[in-house]
Parts: sequence; C-alpha cells; structure tokens
Amino acid sequence: MKSKEVNIAIYVVVLLASAYLVYSFPRIALDQILAPVVFWLFLVLALLKLLDVQVRETINYPSRKKWYILFPYMALHYFAYGAILEVILVSLSSIFFPYLAVSGVSYIPFGNSSLLQTLLSLLFNPTISIIIPPGITLNLSPYSLSLGFLISILVTYSILTISDMSKGLRAKAEMLAIALVGIVVGAGCCVSIPIIVAEEIGAIAAYGLALGSRYWEIAFAVYTLLPIITVGGLIHFTKRLSLIK
Repeated sequence: MKSKEVNIAIYVVVLLASAYLVYSFPRIALDQILAPVVFWLFLVLALLKLLDVQVRETINYPSRKKWYILFPYMALHYFAYGAILEVILVSLSSIFFPYLAVSGVSYIPFGNSSLLQTLLSLLFNPTISIIIPPGITLNLSPYSLSLGFLISILVTYSILTISDMSKGLRAKAEMLAIALVGIVVGAGCCVSIPIIVAEEIGAIAAYGLALGSRYWEIAFAVYTLLPIITVGGLIHFTKRLSLIK
C-alpha cells in the first residue's frame, strides 16, 4: 500500500473512531471534550494536506503583510462566530441543559446516543467561553475554530496571489480587481452575517419579546452552513488561481 493511501486510511480511522466515541458516550466529559477536538484536528490536517500549495505559499510568503491579512481576518471571524454560538447556546439551554455564561471550557450533554446528538456534539463541544468586559460573551467550538482557520488561510492566499498577479499587468488589472473585490465581499459576508443575526436576536430578546423557532433555525443555519459554503467556494477559487498565476 502506498504511503498516501496509508495516511488517508489513518485519517479515516481516527475520524470514525472519534465520532464513534461521541456517539457511544454522550454524557462522559472526556469523550465529549477530547473526541470532538481530535475529530476536527485530524479533519483540518487532512484538508491542509489537500491544500498544500495554498498553505505552503501563504506561510512562506516573504512579506509580513501575510500576517496583516491573516490575523485580523481570523480575529473577526472568531468574534462573529463566537457571538452567533452564544445566541445558539442560550436557545438550547431551554432544551438540553442549564446554560451558564462563564469563562472556561465546558461540554454539553445532548442526551442519549443518536445521530443528532453526535452531530450537535461535534458542532458545539467543547465550548470555549470568553467574557469580554463590560458584558460581551463569545463562545467558540472546535468547529468554528477549524473552519475559521481554513477560511483565513484561503482568504490570505487569495489576496496575496491576486496582489502579486496584478503587478505590471495593466491589461488584466480590472479583471484582477473584480476578483479581489469578490473575495473580500464573499469573506466579509461570512463574518458580517453572523453578527447581524446575533444582534437582531439579542435586540428582540432585550425587549422581552418571544422568539419564534425560525430565529434559532436561521442562527443554526448561519453557524453551520455559511463557513462550509465559504470554504468550498474559496477552495475552488484558489485552485483556479494556482493554475493561472
């Protein structure tokens, strides 16, 4: 068996084993904390191997401006998804568990073994709660941390590549500018939409108004689907960039 096939087999085994632990022991803290972390760690490592060109060229880029793009975008992404997860956890507190906003790492026992429990555990466990004075609470999970890291790498690679391609290419300047705007706007939506949803729901709750189920469904959909869509779009775009640059 080739080395690449062995590596793929190892990743698949680890992902399946960690997901099985989450499924089989829904109320054991060790499995609801360590297993999701291992799951997302190995999934990110597998994706980074598939994105070897983008990752290598971003990290090895000679200018420091890569850090001026990577870290601010990553911070904004984590703030946005920390805010939206806070909204979701508050809503789930009336369904699954008593929710307390305290700084630290915690896990959520979602109930008996089921596919839904496994999915929710992988999405939300463990939760890192960060309280920023005077009263902002952010919650981050391995899911949002992993997807935010991948999106930040891809956004940084895209901007750096387009910036380099535009040097001395007046004829293509307009096309490259449009592509750069598309990347920034697309990535900006991934950051701004969660904040808008969280603020709207928070404002409604602050006035003591009842929240319909559709608000939580919107928050859940934004949290789960938007990063995946963004990653998929950026992977396609960066692969096209690597072919034409």
